[in-house]
Amino acid sequence: MGIEELSQLDIINGIFTTIFVIVSLIVGLKILIKYFAYKQKQLITVGLAWMSIATPWLGNVSSFLLYITFGLRLELIPYLFMENVFVPLGIIFWIYSFATLVFQDSATMKKITVVFVLICIPYDVFLIIMLFTNPEVIGSLEGMFDSHHEIIPNVFRVFGIFTVLITGILFSRASMKSKDPTVQWKGRFFLIGIISFTIAAFLDAILTFGPLGIIFVRLLLTSSAIEYYLGFFLPDLIANKLIKQK
Repeated sequence: MGIEELSQLDIINGIFTTIFVIVSLIVGLKILIKYFAYKQKQLITVGLAWMSIATPWLGNVSSFLLYITFGLRLELIPYLFMENVFVPLGIIFWIYSFATLVFQDSATMKKITVVFVLICIPYDVFLIIMLFTNPEVIGSLEGMFDSHHEIIPNVFRVFGIFTVLITGILFSRASMKSKDPTVQWKGRFFLIGIISFTIAAFLDAILTFGPLGIIFVRLLLTSSAIEYYLGFFLPDLIANKLIKQK
């Protein structure tokens, strides 16, 4: 049992999904660590938000790495736990970050955050209860390393994707209206990243791909992680070149 037992599609899926998850975790950690330099607590939630956004692919990656290393695969409950439980928390992290960065009014920021906490936390509690009592309500394993999700988690994922897309567009628009050209470029990169992630996540959810399709979607996801980072920390070298070209 090992990598020699896998099909070409399984290997490509495992490798490129692993690349996306690793890049996303690195991006999230790099943003989070920036807190110690800038002392802005929003950087903690911005970093945690992206790390959480990548967790729907964590079950796939963990099962793939476990199989090629030990010839084992994740059981249903830990697989679905990894894929689902951190998503509501990621939405809360992002909404808090969005509200504090976009709205100057602290009361508005608190109201928006509370609304999403009241949606996401009860859902997470429901999710955990179902995983340990009736996991089939959440989903099932499919193929070598994939899973199939039922209507409730799929609806919540769509809700999460649209939440990130809409708030991401609003955040990027606010950045692009800045008089600072560097901030404008950050807004453009962030917008590209959010749109890239949305397209790739939807394609991944509704379609079945061959090798080239998987490579394209995973690379699009990986690029979205890098663009997300550049939306907050654009190196001076890149910023100066872009500003001069414009």
